[in-house]
Amino acid sequence: MVVAVKVRHPGVSESIRRDFVIINSVAKLSMFIPTLKWWRLDESVQQFSVFMMSQVDLAREAAHLSRFIYNFSHHKDVSFPKPLYPLVHPAVLVETYEQGECVSNYLQELPGQDQIKAAVAHSGTKAYLKMLLVDNYIHADMHPGNILVRVPQRNSFWKKHFKLKPHVIFLDVGMTAELSKTDQVNLVGLFKAIARRDGGTTAECTLRLSNKQKCPNPEAFIEEMKEAFTFGVVQRVI
Repeated sequence: MVVAVKVRHPGVSESIRRDFVIINSVAKLSMFIPTLKWWRLDESVQQFSVFMMSQVDLAREAAHLSRFIYNFSHHKDVSFPKPLYPLVHPAVLVETYEQGECVSNYLQELPGQDQIKAAVAHSGTKAYLKMLLVDNYIHADMHPGNILVRVPQRNSFWKKHFKLKPHVIFLDVGMTAELSKTDQVNLVGLFKAIARRDGGTTAECTLRLSNKQKCPNPEAFIEEMKEAFTFGVVQRVI
């Protein structure tokens, strides 16, 4: 069996903690600068530090993999590396090696690849929405380097007369996120409002995404969103 082995660099946890102490001190100083205060950099740094510290615990990543594997157990076109217990430790993770091409290869304009590209986009979007709206357990580091695509090798006759269904593999699940029930309901409302091209509701849901809303003029923001969505509809009709 071919496996992948992830090893945490010695001393990396202490280096990250030290870096965030320095960054957090600078972020707190920004609260005394009027033009930076509304960014609330200290809260952003605190949230990001939690994500980063959890990512260096490879035993936790193995637990994340197991949960994702369970959540997608009935989805044949999506998979994750399988952690190989008992070869799991906070500093070392042994998992199955997954073959595939980087998803960024399918972003290029290649002749004859439109069908495959559309299928990859469909599988990826469907998987992400399942994480977000169904499972409430989200891969929080889903950049192209962490997504592989495996396309079945078929002869030209098969490619011409049958649809090839690509397989999507998600890697490096050290960072995950879960939404509160309130945020999840609000996010669903946001997606529905965008789909209905309802600018007012979209603006209201956007404002509710922040617990400490500091929009200087919420009413004006809502009106501008209504106008923006209406303008877009008018353009499409014309």
